[in-house]
Amino acid sequence: MAQDKLFVEVACPECGQKARRETDVSDTFLDSSWYFLRYPSVGAAGSKINLGGKEIELPWSTELNQKWLPVDSYIGGNEHAVLHLLYTRFVTMALHDMGLLSFEEPFEKFRAHGLIIYQGAKMSKSRGNVVNPNEYMEAYGVDALRIYLLFIGPYEIGGEFNDRAITGVYRFLNRIHTLVSEFKEDNNKPSNNLLLKLNSLNEKVSGDLENLRFNTAIAALMEYLNELYKERPSLSQEILKTYLLLLSPLAPFLSEELWKVLGQKGSIHNQSWPGMVEVEQQQENVTIVIQVNGVFRDKIEVKKGSSEEQVVALAMKSERIKNYTEGKKVEKTVWVPEKLLNFVVK
Repeated sequence: MAQDKLFVEVACPECGQKARRETDVSDTFLDSSWYFLRYPSVGAAGSKINLGGKEIELPWSTELNQKWLPVDSYIGGNEHAVLHLLYTRFVTMALHDMGLLSFEEPFEKFRAHGLIIYQGAKMSKSRGNVVNPNEYMEAYGVDALRIYLLFIGPYEIGGEFNDRAITGVYRFLNRIHTLVSEFKEDNNKPSNNLLLKLNSLNEKVSGDLENLRFNTAIAALMEYLNELYKERPSLSQEILKTYLLLLSPLAPFLSEELWKVLGQKGSIHNQSWPGMVEVEQQQENVTIVIQVNGVFRDKIEVKKGSSEEQVVALAMKSERIKNYTEGKKVEKTVWVPEKLLNFVVK
């Protein structure tokens, strides 16, 4: 506006003499405080309303804004939290009070991110300690750099950038690539232990991503990868597919490539988020101590929850118990569920 002579060069409203408008009246945070209101309406005409007896066209479509706004989540640094967010809330509330918006708060949720420290100071151009990401992407790949930055510390705190530490993430991704690339399924049946841990991983990663706990989600994926290598001969395609789906928001390029390696059609990023895998219920066994007249004679394995009658029947088949009970009268049995059975004989 400062370059517009029609706006700047005006008559003084008091005396009528030549005057000049003051153009330096608001900073960039105020100027950009309403941009999100226009975003949903790009390519669409603004709504027309009557304001003070005059028809005007708004910069946004009221219908589209009611569909898409307010914003679900706002993420920014401390400067945005203190300045931009302050102005945005003020402008939004003012527009709401004027009847131009149906909502009063611009953002449903706010999360502040931490800072990346390098050479003992906040990484910034003014300090001259900025690293060129292209060098690391060329050396290790985009996914390795992405995961490393998410792994160096809690999202709201940040962490120290270390050139050497990125190699650990690079090795992690290489191990995933090797595991999937060399996978050959032969009607494998994974252990219940592996399936139970996969469900735990799913629950952990799903919750962590929702709450921006990227570092702990990555740690869980690293830990489960060790389990996959331990049971490598019995892996199934379903387990690897689920693992790649959980990895995909964090390593989008590698997971897309390995999705194709597994013979899957379409993009991994168009798939539904994985559900819990079914795990066969295994019947637990318990050990029952068998006594005759209070003296230990044998022990047997039975299904958990077995009744006294079932345990007595099994115990009587034991040759060791027969040696102490045959030809004798069992006067009574003492039964401690899932622990002990004592035959009292004469």
